[in-house]
Amino acid sequence: KNNMQILSSMIRLLARRAESAELRGVLSESEARIRSMGLLHEKLYQSDSVSVIDISAYLRSLTNELVRMNVRSCSQVEIKLAVHDVQMGIDTALPCGLIVTELVSNSMKYAFPANRAGAAILVSISKTNTGEYSLIVWDNGIGVPADFDISKSKSLGLRLVTMLCAQLNGEMHVSGQRGTRIEIRFKESEYATRI
Repeated sequence: KNNMQILSSMIRLLARRAESAELRGVLSESEARIRSMGLLHEKLYQSDSVSVIDISAYLRSLTNELVRMNVRSCSQVEIKLAVHDVQMGIDTALPCGLIVTELVSNSMKYAFPANRAGAAILVSISKTNTGEYSLIVWDNGIGVPADFDISKSKSLGLRLVTMLCAQLNGEMHVSGQRGTRIEIRFKESEYATRI
């Protein structure tokens, strides 16, 4: 956790000194990814278990941090969480948190081209009747084209989402109607319980 905080601080300092807006953006995205991993470890230290965390508290901290980091671009965006009593193993929570980081950051950057009232992003995680998790990130922004294929995106963040979804052996569904809605269904990673 301390190493991640040091890395995050170093990247933040580099971003402040960067001359181009593009480089500042890349560094800020990297900082968000590192913060996502650091927050997971922070929540683990606060947990009774070293292998299971309350995903609701983790995502609340994570989305608050994303808002703080993107305060200029999302001053009018409300992030709503619909996560209740979901416990998740660390090997599942980490890729899940990184996916949320990428999708929420992407929505904040692209879904709302002009500051507008009522802009919102919903992050939801629930367990289905089949025992799978359903992770939904849904914004009420401009949406994506009907032929949008996330697996063919050239964006580093969306490629990372595709890889993390595969790591979870999940299935992803993207809809561009009434904003952008991305749902990933996956099962808990089956690793040996940690001490």
